[in-house]
Amino acid sequence: MANKIDKILASVFQRRFKSITEEMGLTLLRTTRSPILNEARDFVTGLYDAQGRMLEQTEYIPVLAFAVQPALQYIVRYFGKNIFDGDVIIHNDVFSGGNQNADVAVFKPIFYNGRLVAW
Repeated sequence: MANKIDKILASVFQRRFKSITEEMGLTLLRTTRSPILNEARDFVTGLYDAQGRMLEQTEYIPVLAFAVQPALQYIVRYFGKNIFDGDVIIHNDVFSGGNQNADVAVFKPIFYNGRLVAW
């Protein structure tokens, strides 16, 4: 028998993930001193699963909608099991999934009970 997805619970999680990414964006807008981020809103924030697949992402600049996931998936492959709680990875390599050198991505792994569960 196939697993059934609880549509209400899925909707609750989707809205919660959206709220988290929106709060991340608002925090960045309030704390940045860069007019490129503050005025042009040239950034995205997102949540990704442990394999680097997108769960939710903000829409501040649509062109970046699919630019972050390939870089994160490269990082997951590159570091493998060598990702630890407290790590922060800064990435802007166009030859390993990055969009362009001017686009800098910052990834923070999320651990639960010692296990990588999200980014």
